[in-house]
Amino acid sequence: MRRHSLLTRLTLSHVLVTLAGTTLLITTLLLLAGAGLRQATQADLASRAQVMALYAAEIAPDSATLAAIAADLPRRFLLEPGMALRVFAPNGNLLFASSDLGPFPSAAVRPLLTSPLPLQPLARETDRRFVAQAVTRNGQPLGVIELSQSIARERKLLTLLALALLPSTLLALIGAALAGHLLARSLVRPLTRLRHVATAIAGGELQTRSDDRSHDEIGQLAAQLNRMADELQARLAEVERLATARQEFYRAVSHELRTPLTAIRGMAENLEDDATPEQRAALAVIQQEALRLQDLVEELLRPRTTGPSPLRHRQALDIAVLIDEVCRIMQPRALRAGVALHHEVQGKLRMRGDRDRLKQALLNLIDNALIWTPPGGQVRLSAWRDATTIRIQVRDTGPGMPPQLGERVWERGVSTSGGQGLGLALVREVAQAHGGSAQLLPGAGATVELRLPVAERPCAGAQTT
Repeated sequence: MRRHSLLTRLTLSHVLVTLAGTTLLITTLLLLAGAGLRQATQADLASRAQVMALYAAEIAPDSATLAAIAADLPRRFLLEPGMALRVFAPNGNLLFASSDLGPFPSAAVRPLLTSPLPLQPLARETDRRFVAQAVTRNGQPLGVIELSQSIARERKLLTLLALALLPSTLLALIGAALAGHLLARSLVRPLTRLRHVATAIAGGELQTRSDDRSHDEIGQLAAQLNRMADELQARLAEVERLATARQEFYRAVSHELRTPLTAIRGMAENLEDDATPEQRAALAVIQQEALRLQDLVEELLRPRTTGPSPLRHRQALDIAVLIDEVCRIMQPRALRAGVALHHEVQGKLRMRGDRDRLKQALLNLIDNALIWTPPGGQVRLSAWRDATTIRIQVRDTGPGMPPQLGERVWERGVSTSGGQGLGLALVREVAQAHGGSAQLLPGAGATVELRLPVAERPCAGAQTT
């Protein structure tokens, strides 16, 4: 459900509180007015009934005379509209009624009867106020005068009072809405300014600060936001300083590495003139790897592009040639370790990608396999193609990956051989940069499989050559 703005909610809250208070006040006022009207009606009826009873006792010596003069009482005492007069005998018999209220006495009459009839019902009193006054002469009961008033007049007066209070209520609600809006704006305005400050800081304007210096909660929030901006600015300055220092370090290291790499390449070229064919093949590998190292040194001087392992060059690749080259480089290492290194490529496997990055990934996989494979074991590098994917597997006969590592073996800093934990992380990054994947397969030893798409896909940071 969509939430309304804080300004709207505060204004509505003020209006609702005012409405609840006004409703409670009006209800209380109407209840008090109703109680006052009821008491006034009862008092008026009681005084009228008392006067009538005194008059009747003066002129009526007995019940029969009382019944004879009862009809004259409404005219003599001028009953108001809605009033009704009834006269009862001491035993509850109806002697006279100015209005048809039935033959039964009211609850007010019943206690004044001297000899009431057995099981005599009472009159309904739902819409009238009743009072009764006994008529006695010389201590002898002559009858009971009952005077009643319809409550329609009270209801009418209460209705008129409620209608009179309605405009006041509407004015109170309008005033509450205006006052609540002004109050809410005074509370929301500093929050709006804080939002603008936070937006500016998030947009890179780290020098922006709030000027709210109040001592309430909003002022405390502003002070906290300013402290956070100060800390963020200081940390970003430190990050920039470290980045600059790192770049300077890379420049210094790369400058120092250029000279020995150039010397290695030059010496290999000089030795190639007098070398045997076998030696020339080894010297070619030395020159090629020295050139690759020189490319990596040059890359240190370039800013990193997006992605964890950007591709430098995309070109047409023959996977069989690449695998053969990798195995030739790692074969002497395998012989010294007493491990048989085999490779197998099924069919023609061609794709577009970064040759150096894929070579680096395969060298890492074979190096890791040779570390964990004991003497007498073997490492097999195989590649084949399915419908849309080139699949490259490196399988060894070592103890396999520690099961407690799980997927963490692909994270940077997690090492399986005591190193810095960059090898397998780099392998997965290279595969993902090509639009593929790298995963561990179950089984004896350790089996890592690269899946690289045959079709061209956008590659992070790649340049087409």
